[in-house]
Amino acid sequence: MLKVGYILKNIKNKGLSAKSILLYGTVFISLVIVGYYLFNPTPDENKNSVQSTNTYVVENSEEEKTTQKAESEVNQEYESDDNISSETTNQNQEKENEDTQINSDTVTPDKKTPNTETKKDDTVISNSQVKQPDTNNTNQTESNDSKQKELKPTPKVEPTATPINTAIKIIKKDITSEAKFYPYEVDNTKMEILAVKASDGTIRTALNTCQVCFDSGKGYYEQIGEFLVCQNCGNRFHIDQIEKIKGGCNPVPVLKEDKIESKDFIFISESFMTDKIDLFSNWQKDN
Repeated sequence: MLKVGYILKNIKNKGLSAKSILLYGTVFISLVIVGYYLFNPTPDENKNSVQSTNTYVVENSEEEKTTQKAESEVNQEYESDDNISSETTNQNQEKENEDTQINSDTVTPDKKTPNTETKKDDTVISNSQVKQPDTNNTNQTESNDSKQKELKPTPKVEPTATPINTAIKIIKKDITSEAKFYPYEVDNTKMEILAVKASDGTIRTALNTCQVCFDSGKGYYEQIGEFLVCQNCGNRFHIDQIEKIKGGCNPVPVLKEDKIESKDFIFISESFMTDKIDLFSNWQKDN
């Protein structure tokens, strides 16, 4: 605009001719046209700019779609894995429930449920309905039988002859409610066994001494009626107490494990008498 004003001012001041005016006008128009094209883009450039912008937008849109598609596929894969894991867990749970049901049916079968199923004319027996042998009852029965065998008393073996190393042999038919005394001697020590029939008909046996008065020399018994009387302290003991009460001034019992008993005889061993020799070390019955 400054150049145009400058040109018009020169024309006015100098009084140029028509030819000069035409020349200046042509230059002016040319400058206007050049300025227009310099400062205003052509339609082609605008079109290219719009196309470039649209291309950028389209490319960004496609990239976003691609990214969204990839994310969707990843999410689908995760969902598929989760579904598979869930289905596997459900299948395992169903299998455990079936196994539990089978075991339950095996232990306590339902009598109301039919034991067979018919399918296509074939009889199918369910495993859950097959009655299994009760091993626990079998083992328990065997255990009870074993216990009964153990508890069953061993029959007595009746000796046909006097056992070896027998010290004293007592004939049962000779024993009455009146005490009978059986002497025995070990290494010059005199000893004695007494036997008497109690009121219940059993034969009781004991040493003719006690653990309290034996060292006095007079720790032996004499019978008065149904009592045995200690000749040292004077204590009296009913014949039914023999083998039932021991210790103190009671007669030292000869228990079942200390003798061998048959239908007709009672045998007392030498080893038993030898073990009791100290109780007769000062015994003075015959003195």
